[in-house]
Parts: sequence; structure tokens; C-alpha cells
Amino acid sequence: MLGVTALCVSVWTSLYVPRLLVWRQGSGCVPGDLSPCLPENHHPDIDVVSVAVKPTCVTKIAIDSINQYIAPRRIHLITASEGACEVLKKMATNVRCHAQDGLVPGLTKAAVAKQLKTWYANADPGSGYLGRELSGWYLQQLLKLGAARHVLDLSHTFLVWDPDMIVLEPFSVFSKQRSGATGKDRVMRHVGGYVIAEYEYAYEKLTGEKLALAPDGSSYVTHQMVFERQIAVRTARFPNPASLFAHTHTRREHYLCPYKTVRPNYSDCLLIHTTKD
Repeated sequence: MLGVTALCVSVWTSLYVPRLLVWRQGSGCVPGDLSPCLPENHHPDIDVVSVAVKPTCVTKIAIDSINQYIAPRRIHLITASEGACEVLKKMATNVRCHAQDGLVPGLTKAAVAKQLKTWYANADPGSGYLGRELSGWYLQQLLKLGAARHVLDLSHTFLVWDPDMIVLEPFSVFSKQRSGATGKDRVMRHVGGYVIAEYEYAYEKLTGEKLALAPDGSSYVTHQMVFERQIAVRTARFPNPASLFAHTHTRREHYLCPYKTVRPNYSDCLLIHTTKD
């Protein structure tokens, strides 16, 4: 029931909030209209990567808003099937689509569910939280990491985006200032949103620090992140899905943790990279 409610709220928000913002800003074009809006920003050197289980009206408005307010070179969508890909590719001329089971060799939802069941005998990989299955959540994160290696024409710098997030104003990926340490582009972090308590434990285990909220009480959850392709490839070195789950306590470890843990310890998280001390 919570999943259905969340979907209804998402659809209503996607239809009416952009119109409210456009009215307030005095603009004349709304993402999702029959005719695509002209770009109000320009990022010709980056691609967007997003994992969308299936095409929906919210996905269409999200794509339109990305092209209006970010204007990337391409939008790479990873979805459940080739049939879904055919629908998604019709949503914009710069959409490229990849069926999830064929993107990373050996990585499928069934493979993830099987491995979770192997290590957590009492866990149900099909269990859900707000409409999201545990195995599907892990699969989504691994596909985002795997895209760096297996989407062959992906830009060197790419933006990972949640497909139910609709841009409401021009969105800058990079700051006008450069990093003082390296001289490279400085990435803008767009933060905010409601607090999800389940993240706090994983954050403390990964960083050794308490999770700090913004002054207004909102969280650091961004629903988007900029990736450097070569760094992501080095971070997620895996020949097969089983190696993603292997872990050792003799090296410095980096984990991928779910929104709702199986049980409260490190075994709730996937090891995605190890480095020698």
C-alpha cells in the first residue's frame, strides 16, 4: 500500500509541481509538454546514467526536465527488457537504452537474489520497502557502477540520476570555481530532502562519524552523483557478480550499503573495493 501511495504522489507531483514553478518564475514552457522545451543550460561533454525499471509518465517528464535544465550529450537508461527500451528511446532523441541483464556479464536480478540468499539464510531477497525489492535495490547500485566499464560510448565524466527526480530549474553540474588542490572542475552538490533513518547506521560504520544534517533538518541524500569513469572502473573491478559480495577483514574495505539493512552489522553491506593498508 505504501508503494502505491508513493507512486500516486510521485505522478501527481511530476504533473503539477513543474507547472507551479514555471508560473512562479514567469516562464512559458513546462517539462512534459507535447513539444520539448528549449534547453536552458548546456553540458555537451557529459552523459546521464539512470536505472529505470520500466517506462512511466514520470520517466518521460524526468527526461524532458533533464534535457531542458541540464542538456547533457546523452541519457543512458538501464531498464528491465528490450521491449521497455523501445519505449524509452522514443522519449527523446538523445536517449540510449540498455537491457539490464545484458549490460554487465553475469549480473542479473536472479543472480543477486541467489547470492543474497546464500549468505543470509533468513533474508528474503524479494522483500520490499516502499515498492522496492532488496535484490532489485542491490542490482540497481551495481548496474550504476558497472555502467562505467560496460557502456562503451559513455562520457569520461557522467551524472548518475534517479529516474523519478524531476529538475525544476537550471542545474549546474560544475562550479565556476576550480579545485585549489588539483585545478580540476569542482562538482556542485545539490542536497536536501527528507531524512531516512536507516542511512545513519551505515554512514557511521563507513565514516566513523555521526551523520550531520543541514541546519534546516534536511538530509544529505541527493538522488544524483557525478562519476569519473576511470575512477569508477578502478573502484568496481569485478569479473563476475559473485566477487562483488566477497569480503575480507584483513584489508581496508569499502562497502555498498542498502537503504534498509538485513541485520545491523557490516555483513549488511557489499564490499565494492579493497586496498592494502
